[in-house]
Amino acid sequence: MFVISGCSASRPTALQQAETFPHRLEQAEIRRFQAMMLMDRAAPGDREKAQALLAEALETYTRIGMLRHIEITRTLLSLGIGERSPSTGLGEYLG
Repeated sequence: MFVISGCSASRPTALQQAETFPHRLEQAEIRRFQAMMLMDRAAPGDREKAQALLAEALETYTRIGMLRHIEITRTLLSLGIGERSPSTGLGEYLG
């Protein structure tokens, strides 16, 4: 478990719970938010984990036709660790 900005996030638990949600959008959102937290944390290996989560989210967004979410996720995929900031023009949590 790790803590970011006063929130705790347990990746395995969140993803396990997401799989039980009937809505694919929620599963993709959890993956995208987890990836963003990893990008902010920027520990060794976080970039690779974040990229994998974003790729999974992108696949789901594409499948269900969420155009703005596709755009946001593609932008996140192009960023490096530590590059996600308000200056990207994407907002604090792109939500």
